[in-house]
Amino acid sequence: MLSRSLLVMLVFCLLSLKVSAVEFINFDKLERLSAFQPKVGTSKGYSFFEDKQGNVFATRQALILKTRVRAFGRARIPLGVVKHAGFAGSELLAQFNQFAYFMVTLKPAWNEFSVAGEMMQLQGVLLAQPDILQLTKNKWFFSTEKEKERKIFYRWKDRIHFSEAKLLLNKQALTNPLKIAIIDDGFDFTHPDLAKPVLAFNVTDRSDDVSPNGPAEKHGTLVAGILFADSRSKQLSAAVDGAEFIAIKNTLAWTSDIILSFYTAYLAGADIINCSWGLPVLLEPVADVVQEIATSGRQGLGTVIVFGIGNKKQDVSNSRTIQASRSVVSVAGVDKYGHLVTSYGSTVDVAAPTLLPTIDSRDHAIVGNLGGASAAAPVVSAVIALMLQVNPNLSIAQIKTILGAAETEPQSVLFQQYGFNMVDAYMAVHKAASR
Repeated sequence: MLSRSLLVMLVFCLLSLKVSAVEFINFDKLERLSAFQPKVGTSKGYSFFEDKQGNVFATRQALILKTRVRAFGRARIPLGVVKHAGFAGSELLAQFNQFAYFMVTLKPAWNEFSVAGEMMQLQGVLLAQPDILQLTKNKWFFSTEKEKERKIFYRWKDRIHFSEAKLLLNKQALTNPLKIAIIDDGFDFTHPDLAKPVLAFNVTDRSDDVSPNGPAEKHGTLVAGILFADSRSKQLSAAVDGAEFIAIKNTLAWTSDIILSFYTAYLAGADIINCSWGLPVLLEPVADVVQEIATSGRQGLGTVIVFGIGNKKQDVSNSRTIQASRSVVSVAGVDKYGHLVTSYGSTVDVAAPTLLPTIDSRDHAIVGNLGGASAAAPVVSAVIALMLQVNPNLSIAQIKTILGAAETEPQSVLFQQYGFNMVDAYMAVHKAASR
């Protein structure tokens, strides 16, 4: 494998020759992108590319910059970056003990790929990439499944013994409420059945307005409804009593916005971060931040980051995506008949019910539904919350071990076929309490 310094030189030389493809460094490897012409206009000034797998990306005149943080010091942009002729400004996205990430904006006419290559040669710069927007057929990788009403899994809590699990909780365990963050496309807090958040932040425009921008942004409301909606008339009840809701709106998958989303949840003290979405490609800055939060969050026990594995119904064992990362809890989905309806693979930690009743983001008077990995993820987030209420000192490794072995029949058909079990809330909480 080429050293990072040689890779930097190669990228810089290729870009200076103005070849048709562009390249950048990701996990010490060259990622090559070809120019792509989208069907929509490019009035926003974006440049569009695709990789050899057909994934489509956009870039703008901005970079993601990783710098070293000195002991007891503040993160700073290296002087060489500030003095660069293309430098227009910067924003701190995340800062940890050893490193920080910035977004650096460039002046007009400066190419983000060539400047990233130059930045990688500067002292104090650990990584430089263009700020990349990952584009998919839908804005979010996991969308609402449209299924017939008869298939909705109304009694999903019975299937995983959720009510019995809640009976194991004691009053002392509820004195310190957990914080659950949901990163998604928007939240309708005008809905009378949805609990209000203790913190709301819109990453896209850096405001506290997380309301949906039109009917298309309904996904976050549906996800939040599984965890935080309560209505006797609709037979909905909040999955976790006393948990505090952190609502983070992120409508576009820019690397900078994803980093800031996770860092906001981290600063807010989230114990669990629910992500009912995914991305086609794992970029090093995102992996860095997720791994750091999963290591240093919860006073060193690790913030539990829950991802749905995806809905393509294929083996993703060898995929390099954030939802298949070992740093997160990866969740597959099973319908009311016991059939797997999502992707699967060796990186999946556990399965959970899907196609669940929730609040409806368009009509507040009716019960909606959410399917796929989008619905399975908050179910597991709820079970983990119960586990942490009885034992807040569980590490992520312990949580994964308990979840993976929670099925009352270890050699179930699901396990035999795919290598993971359906979550059992009662067994998970019981084992968590005994640790």
